[in-house]
Amino acid sequence: MTAGAKLLQWNNYNPLQGDHKYMARSPWVDKESCISCGLCVSTCPDVFRFGSDTKSQVFNPSGAPEAKIQEAIDGCPVQCILWKE
Repeated sequence: MTAGAKLLQWNNYNPLQGDHKYMARSPWVDKESCISCGLCVSTCPDVFRFGSDTKSQVFNPSGAPEAKIQEAIDGCPVQCILWKE
């Protein structure tokens, strides 16, 4: 078994099911631009939370499907959430 196949098996990734436990990109928050509105936290509570600085942070980048994370990105009023490859 190749290292890549082992990684996918370890993450329980099934590409036919659209599993989100393995993603080629991760969400990232520009904390300097974040206004702490809470939209991302309410949209994807398994991905985003407020840090001790009251700004949004990513604590579990694979906690939701990419489409749901994209919904949070699209809804951000200051566009401070980006994808990092």
